[in-house]
Amino acid sequence: LYDNILQAFGELFKWTNEVIKECLPKEYDVLVEPAQDLSGGEVSPVTLFLSLVINLNVSTLGHCDKFDKDFCLILPLDDFRSGALVMFEQ
Repeated sequence: LYDNILQAFGELFKWTNEVIKECLPKEYDVLVEPAQDLSGGEVSPVTLFLSLVINLNVSTLGHCDKFDKDFCLILPLDDFRSGALVMFEQ
């Protein structure tokens, strides 16, 4: 599964990393620091975020992920025809 995700979305992860580094350099430096400390010198393909969550056909109540550092990236992927992605900030 991991290799399939990298094959399908690897270029997207690289592009996202480059855009955040260019557009939000201070935030990038803060986010990338813990990723540099991964054991064994491993490099995460989603470096800035250290984790990747894939939700399929999910609906959640409004919430704030308490362990997010400064911000998170939500990337909906589909050919959407109806419904909505609702975001709110406190």
